[in-house]
Amino acid sequence: MIDQLLLYDQAILTWVQNYMIPLLPGRNVQLSVATARKAFAEVSTGQLLNERTLIVPRISLQRLDPVNDPARFNSNPIRRLGWAYSTANDQRQLIKGKFPTPVNIPYQLDLWTRFTKEMNLWERFIFDTFSPQYTYMRIRPNDVWGWKLFIVFLDGPVRNNSDLEPGEGERKIRKTVPLRVEGWFFPDTFDVPYVVKRLEIDIYDYEQTSLLYDRTFLPPLEVLGIGNGVQVTFSGTLLRPPVLKHTPIIQTVIAGTAEIVADNGSGSWVGTRVLSGSLTYTSGAYSITFSAPPDAGEQVSITYFTDLSA
Repeated sequence: MIDQLLLYDQAILTWVQNYMIPLLPGRNVQLSVATARKAFAEVSTGQLLNERTLIVPRISLQRLDPVNDPARFNSNPIRRLGWAYSTANDQRQLIKGKFPTPVNIPYQLDLWTRFTKEMNLWERFIFDTFSPQYTYMRIRPNDVWGWKLFIVFLDGPVRNNSDLEPGEGERKIRKTVPLRVEGWFFPDTFDVPYVVKRLEIDIYDYEQTSLLYDRTFLPPLEVLGIGNGVQVTFSGTLLRPPVLKHTPIIQTVIAGTAEIVADNGSGSWVGTRVLSGSLTYTSGAYSITFSAPPDAGEQVSITYFTDLSA
C-alpha cells in the first residue's frame, strides 16, 4: 500500500523547491523537514541537525497530525472507476473503489533568514499565492486513481518567531506559516467480474392475449445457423466487426438443454459441448464445432459488442 501522507509531503516540498527557493538567486537555500522531536533533517541526506547550528537562509517543513473531515464525506460507499483487463486472469473487469476518505493535513512552514529583504520576498510570495486564501496542488496516488487536485489553505496569520538577540550564535529572522491541506486518502481498488453481456427484452400484449408480442436483444442477435440434428460445425463472418474481446456469447439447444458458449478473449470458445473453433476479432471470421449437433429447428445465435475503440 502506498504511503499517501508522504505523497502530500513530497508535493509541498516540490512546491517549495520550485517556487520559493528560486526567489533568492545566488543564495544556497537549505531545505529541511522537521521530525517529531523538533530536530531537523536534511531533505537530501536525512541527517539530523541542531537548531543552534542551522545554516540560513533555510526553509523547514513540519507535518502535524491529520484529522478526519466529515463535512466533506460522501455517503456513497462504492464508486465505479472504469473497465480494464485484469492481469490476474486476463478477463475484462470493472474497477471499483470505496469513496476516498477526506482528511485535513496541517503543515508548519518555517522560514529562516538573517536579512529582512530575503524574508520580505518570501512573505510576498506567500500572500500572492494564497490570495484570497488557497491554492491548488496535485498528487498521483496510483495509476488507477490518476492525478488528483487538492487544496492548500493559508490556515492563519504568518507568525513572527524571530530570535533577534540570541544567547549565542547569530541573529535569525524566523517566520512561521501555518498551512492546511484539504486532501484525500484514496482506498485500494478491487475488480468486479464483467457479468452483463446480453440484454433480452420481451414485449407482451397484456391488453389482449398476454402473449409474447416481440423480442429483441442488446446487442443485436445474429443467427449463425439453424440446427438440423446432424450438423455440428458452423462458420462464417459476423456482421459488425471488429469484435470486442470477451463479449461474444453463442447460444443454442443440444439434446433439449440450452448450451452457452463464451469467448475466452484469445480467439477460442469455451463451453461444455465445444470441440474446437476460433474467432478473429478484427474481421469477425468465426468457426465452431460442437460435440453433438444442435437440435433440429433450433437457432445457433450469437450476441457481441463491436470494439468501437478499434
